[in-house]
Amino acid sequence: FPEVLATVLAAIPVLLVGPAGSGKTTIGHQIADALGLSFSHTGAVTSRYELSGFIDAQGRYQRTAFRDAYEHGGVFLFDEIDGSDAGALLWVNAAIANGVCAFPDGNIARHADFRLIAAANTFGLGADRVYVGRNQLDGATLDRFVPIEFDYDEDMERAVFGATDWTARVQQVR
Repeated sequence: FPEVLATVLAAIPVLLVGPAGSGKTTIGHQIADALGLSFSHTGAVTSRYELSGFIDAQGRYQRTAFRDAYEHGGVFLFDEIDGSDAGALLWVNAAIANGVCAFPDGNIARHADFRLIAAANTFGLGADRVYVGRNQLDGATLDRFVPIEFDYDEDMERAVFGATDWTARVQQVR
């Protein structure tokens, strides 16, 4: 928590890398609470419009949680980023790097309290034997995040479930 909080406080996008169920989403909520900011999130995206929003058939702009956090401040968790489409991530790269983002209804300046946390099961190098549906992330995307390894907290597991033979066995098998 302290390392993630310090990085987020410095307004540096974080990439939490760890196995399913290790608490990556939970820490996103905790970081938002600690900073007194709103929390929103999305899972893997296949189109930039899931983040940028779009102009509907009636000519109205349809907002997204990303837009709200970017424009008004807040912690946005981009979960499963390593399962997302590369083209959608290129749009995010520009939003992170430029301080202003081209949304369908105009250019919007990044709010001073916008914080981005991404969560992945891999380090962005592509699928592995456990996470077979993961994509290789572009170097420009990886360059914009500070990766922080986020594993299971075995001390917490022992505190909750006891330092039993069964707990030790589960941890060894995992």
